[in-house]
Amino acid sequence: MGYLPHAARTRSVIIMKPIFIFCGLIGSGKSSVSKLFAKGIGAKWNSFGTATRDIAGERGVQIQRENLQSLGAHLIKNERELFCKRVLAPVLGDGTECGVVDGLRHAHVLRELRAMLSPRKIICIYVEVSTEERLDRVGKRDGLNADQLAILDSHSTEVEVKTELRKLADFVADNSGTPEECVSRIQNWAKA
Repeated sequence: MGYLPHAARTRSVIIMKPIFIFCGLIGSGKSSVSKLFAKGIGAKWNSFGTATRDIAGERGVQIQRENLQSLGAHLIKNERELFCKRVLAPVLGDGTECGVVDGLRHAHVLRELRAMLSPRKIICIYVEVSTEERLDRVGKRDGLNADQLAILDSHSTEVEVKTELRKLADFVADNSGTPEECVSRIQNWAKA
């Protein structure tokens, strides 16, 4: 694949570097992994969550998980192109460097991003961890129990993650160890 070497210029043609888009269930560690990955390859990072929080602040929406999920669902349904452009803007650059985006939740958004940025490659990385590990992480981080996590997982912003996005992912990264180990697996795959 060789996605990670520096951009090369051949005569007047610029070989555009890819945008890596991370997805995974709540508590999978996708944000930690995507940030470490971006740092490791010297890429700019942004997330759908950051963009949603920024828009919530601009619109006077209280920053709580349920409100953010509802706003995210509204943005995807009613303002998808604007929302996608807002998420991508900080990482696009001139194409000579990779970019990293965290928090993809919908298969149709992945398809739209690929169409928007064509011919630039979008590489989808699905971060996966066991249900037990997810419960442990969200319990420690957010104080959530299994029933609360199940409610969050059933929201329209989450249902496609486990099924459709996992199938569409270019690489499924096991995050059952440390985030650093997961990033190493992704980097090894991307360099192959």
